[in-house]
Amino acid sequence: MFDKNRLSLLLFRFWWIILLSVIVAMLGSFAWAQRQLPVYTTKAVVEVAQQEERIVNVQSVKSENPGGMDYILTVAESLKADAVLLGAAKNSDLYEELRRTGMADAAIVKLLATKVATQWRKGTRLIDVVATDVDPARAAKLSNSVVEQYLALATLNRSTISGEATEYLKEQAKRIDDELSTAHKEVAEFRVKHKNLPLDETAGSTVERQTELGTRLLDAKAMQASLAADLERARAIPPDDYDGLLKISSLAAIPAVATARGVLETREQEFESVKRRYLELHPKYIRARENIEVAQAALRRLLGEASPLLEERAGQADAAVKNLESAVAAMSQESSSLNSILVPYQELKQKVETLQKRYDEITGRIADIGMKEKRADRVPVYLSAAAMVPSVPDRVSTPALLLRSAIGGILLGLGIIFLIDRLDQTYQSVEHVEADMGVPVLSTIPDDSLEKRRLGGLPLVSDRQSIQAEAFRTLRATLSLLGSEETRRVFLITSAVPGEGKSRTSGNLAVAFAQRGLKTLLIDADLRRPAQQNLFGSELRLSPEAVEINAGADGSAKAGRMVGLSDFLSGNVSMELATLGTSVDNLKIILAGGRSPQPADLLAQTRFSEMLEHAKGLYDRIIIDTPPVNSVADALVMAPHANAVCLVVHSGSTSRRSVQRAIESLKMAKGNTVGIILNRQRGWVYGYYYNYRYDPYVKGSKA
Repeated sequence: MFDKNRLSLLLFRFWWIILLSVIVAMLGSFAWAQRQLPVYTTKAVVEVAQQEERIVNVQSVKSENPGGMDYILTVAESLKADAVLLGAAKNSDLYEELRRTGMADAAIVKLLATKVATQWRKGTRLIDVVATDVDPARAAKLSNSVVEQYLALATLNRSTISGEATEYLKEQAKRIDDELSTAHKEVAEFRVKHKNLPLDETAGSTVERQTELGTRLLDAKAMQASLAADLERARAIPPDDYDGLLKISSLAAIPAVATARGVLETREQEFESVKRRYLELHPKYIRARENIEVAQAALRRLLGEASPLLEERAGQADAAVKNLESAVAAMSQESSSLNSILVPYQELKQKVETLQKRYDEITGRIADIGMKEKRADRVPVYLSAAAMVPSVPDRVSTPALLLRSAIGGILLGLGIIFLIDRLDQTYQSVEHVEADMGVPVLSTIPDDSLEKRRLGGLPLVSDRQSIQAEAFRTLRATLSLLGSEETRRVFLITSAVPGEGKSRTSGNLAVAFAQRGLKTLLIDADLRRPAQQNLFGSELRLSPEAVEINAGADGSAKAGRMVGLSDFLSGNVSMELATLGTSVDNLKIILAGGRSPQPADLLAQTRFSEMLEHAKGLYDRIIIDTPPVNSVADALVMAPHANAVCLVVHSGSTSRRSVQRAIESLKMAKGNTVGIILNRQRGWVYGYYYNYRYDPYVKGSKA
C-alpha cells in the first residue's frame, strides 16, 4: 500500500538529490544543445485517394476505402518500410556516401529511420513525409525520394499480383474444360447404351410413386392398429355401458353412430327449451320427452352392435394393408432393377453440372480481372506537394529543452530516492515501524549532537526545557497510560543490538518519573557493559556506609565499578548497601556492581525476583536497564518479571531483521513488549512529526 507520509518524509529528507538532478540535467542539456550542428527539416505531402479497386488474390477483386483511418495509417507506416528507405537512400546519393564509411544496408536503414518520419493530418487524407538532415538539399531530396520509391514499389507489387492471378486462373480453366469435355462424352455414351429407357423421366416418376405408396402404407398400418385396439376395448365394455362405448373414437366415428348421436343431442336441446316453457303434463312436454327416448333407443341399438361394426372395419383395414404391402413389394422390385441404371446416370449428370459451374465461375473471374486490371494497378496515393529545400535551420527551443530537462531531472531524482529507500533496511519513521512491526511507537527521542554535548547524558537534569527533555517526558506520559497502576510499575528497557542508546533512555526515563514525584528505582542489570555509573557520575550520592564499602584498601575511592547488583545477587552486600542515592529527588539507583563470570545464571536466581518484589513495596516505579536481546540472554531471563518491556531502536541504524528477531525472542520469553522507543531520530524527521521546535519558546526562558 502506498504510504503518503513516507513519501513526504523521503522528499523532505532528500530534496537536495532532486535539486542536484535537475541542475545536472539542465546543464547537460544546455551544453548538448550548444554543440549540435544546425539541422534542416522539410516535408513532402502525399494524398490518399477516396476509393480503389484492388486485386487482393486469385479468388477476388474487391473495392477498398483508402480514405479509412486504418488504410491511411497503413500507408503512413509503409512509407517507412526498410525497402522504401533503402531505395530512397540510393536515389538521393546518400547510399554511396554511407557505404564508403563501411556501413551495411541494415545500418543505413536504421540511420534513415531516425531522419525520416511520417505524420497523418487528422481529419484529412494527407500524410506528411518529414525528412531532417544537416544538408538542406539532401533533406528535400530524401523526402521526395521516399515518396517516389514507395509509389514505384507499390505499383510493381500490384502488377505482379495481377499477372499471377490471371495466369493461375487460365491454367485452372483449361484443366476444368478438359474434364468437362470428358464428362459430356461419358453421358452421351450412357444414353446411347440405354436408349430404350426414358432416363430423365423414369427417375422422377419412380421416386414419387415409391414415396406415395410408403405414405399410404404407413397410414393404413396406423388405422389397422387403432381399430384393433378399439375392438379389444369394445369387447371388454358391457353392452349396456353406452357412455363407455361412445368413448371409443373409432366406434363414435362410424357414420350411423355419429348421426344417431347428433339426433339425440338435438332432441335434448329441444327438450330443454320446452322444459323451460311448459309443465310436465303439457302435450309438447310429453312429445319432446318421447322424442328423446326414441333417439336414445336408436343409439343404443346401434351401440349394441358395436363389436360387429368394429370387426367389419378392422377387416377392411387388414385388407387395405395387405394390398398396399403387395404394391410396395412390387414397386421395390421394379425400383431395384432401375437403380442399377439410374444411379450411375445421375452421378454422371451431377459431375457435368459441378464442372460446368466451376468453369463458368473461373471464366467470369478472368473477365472481371481483365476489365479492372488497369484501374487496379494504379496506387491510390499521389504526391500532393513535393518537398522544398529549406533555407532556415531548425531552432531548438531553449525554454522547452530546459523544461524537459527539469522534468527528466525530477524523475531521475525521484528514482534515486526510491532506490535509496528500497535499499535502506532500517526504520526511519514512526509510520514505517508501526506498519512493519505491528507494535506502537511509544516516543521518539531526537538526535541533536550539539545539544547532547552541551547537556550531557541527562538532559532532564542539566536543562529541563530542552527538546530531548521534553521527549523523555512524552515517553513518561505514554507509559503512564498503560493500564492500571499495578500493571505499569516495573519497566524493562532493552534493545536489539548494542549502541542503540538504551542505557541513556533508561536513566532519563527514571529521572522523568522521579521528577513527577514518584519514588523511582533504577537498576543497571547490564552486568557485562554497565553504563549507568558513567551516565550519572557526579549525580550519585553515597551514604557513609556506601563510601566505606566502595573505598580501597588505603581508604581512597576505589577505581572501576562500585558495589551494585552483582554483589547483592552474590550475597556479598545487602540491598540497602547496594542502593545509592542521587541528586534527583525520589530517585535511587542500583549499579551493576563487580564483574561476574556468568551474569545470566546470576540473574536467573530467585534472589533477583525476590529483590524486585521487595522493591515494589518501597518504590512506585522500577526501571531495569538490560543488555541487548540479540547479543546475550540476560534480558530474556528478566523479561517475565517486568510489567512492560520497551525496545529501544536507533532510527536509521538498526536493521529491520534485528528488531523483528528481538521482538520474537521477547515474545517466546513471555515478555510483555508494549512498544518501541525510536531513539536518535534525526532532526528533519522529528521536526516533521511535531511540526515545531521548542527552541523559540525556551530561548531566553528561565522556567
